[in-house]
Amino acid sequence: MANPKPQDSQLADSAQNPMIGSAQTLIADLSITYTTDDPGLTAGAALTVADGDTPTVAELLQGVHNINAKVNAILDILEAHGLMKDA
Repeated sequence: MANPKPQDSQLADSAQNPMIGSAQTLIADLSITYTTDDPGLTAGAALTVADGDTPTVAELLQGVHNINAKVNAILDILEAHGLMKDA
């Protein structure tokens, strides 16, 4: 729901433009599963790539884990603020 209809709006700005509509369907958390050779990575807030021309597999995997954690954090916030249903 990009632009809620005024009659469906839960909140409006000072010009009465609708801002927030009803909670939307839950988006499941993104997960990463390794069938073999799980590197056991922990997500972090920053990533250092030693050589930007040729990043290593480990650096790329760490980047994916970091992005995965950020996406899941955003989904948790949407759910916690009632913008997305919890089930």
